[in-house]
Amino acid sequence: AYGPSLERKQAVAFLRAAVDRGVTFFDTAEAYGPFENEELVGEALGPVRDQVVLATKFGFKDGQSRLGVDSRPERIREVTEASLKRLGIDRIDLYQIHWPQRNVPMFGAAYATLARERGLSLVQLALGYVKSRWYLGAMIIAATTMAQLEEDIAAGQGELDGPTLAAIAALQ
Repeated sequence: AYGPSLERKQAVAFLRAAVDRGVTFFDTAEAYGPFENEELVGEALGPVRDQVVLATKFGFKDGQSRLGVDSRPERIREVTEASLKRLGIDRIDLYQIHWPQRNVPMFGAAYATLARERGLSLVQLALGYVKSRWYLGAMIIAATTMAQLEEDIAAGQGELDGPTLAAIAALQ
């Protein structure tokens, strides 16, 4: 926890008030609580599910960072289903790995290879894909340097061609 907790009723009211004021992106994780925050977010945002984007994260053993990481591919389905149940939803808009394991190969390598083959950065490939799917709704920029920020902004200007979009679909 990062400070004192609100009573559950207050927390639900707070999250719903945020939606009323235009907030549409909410991020949680199995490790927050652990598990309790996903339940709270699900309770608060369930009635407005189609108005918000929900993100959550996985990757720690039993949802507890102090126990170490566990982001093995065979575990992803299990923790995804558990998060969906806690959130009380049928889809997660943005599912993130909280902390990857060094010895577990990431499927993102296939996307990096595709980007390299097309002469694009991974950011350009990702943002081009997001732009091609209007329902994804938002771009998330995570630049840590000015050069990365400039690349991210430039990536948002481009469009992907049909063969590149088909290659992305084949990876999913």
